[in-house]
Amino acid sequence: MAQVISGSKEKDMELLSSGVLEKEHRLKEQTNILWAFSNHQWTVKGRRRLLGLKKWIFIITIFFVLLLGSMFVSKPSKAKYTQWLTARVEERIGDENFIIGLGFDMFGKQIIDKNTAESDFLFWKVYETEFQGKKITCIGIYQSFIPIGKKGF
Repeated sequence: MAQVISGSKEKDMELLSSGVLEKEHRLKEQTNILWAFSNHQWTVKGRRRLLGLKKWIFIITIFFVLLLGSMFVSKPSKAKYTQWLTARVEERIGDENFIIGLGFDMFGKQIIDKNTAESDFLFWKVYETEFQGKKITCIGIYQSFIPIGKKGF
């Protein structure tokens, strides 16, 4: 049954007899078919995009798991920190004062080890050492040490 387009039935009958209503009806059906087809394509593309997004989320998750796992495994120990800081202090002392250098060679590791506080943060460690009124704070990550702050040895 044809739809009423205008306000009067007589005008609709004229349009029906001239074939205008049939053309509009066919055009509307074709538009619905095209819309349904394009909607289906969008759904398929949307699924592909969603699968691609899931793939990237999976890859990024694996990357972060490997990154954090390697950080956890490669945290430096307190002995390595003591060795690193001893070498750094000896570098600074140098040949300036022979007596201080000799005393530090003999007792430096014990002094640093005794005055160092270690905080473990699962993926890295923070070392704080106070020696002769000076304080140095370092982050230990990937078997290396990063000094924090401007105060230090």
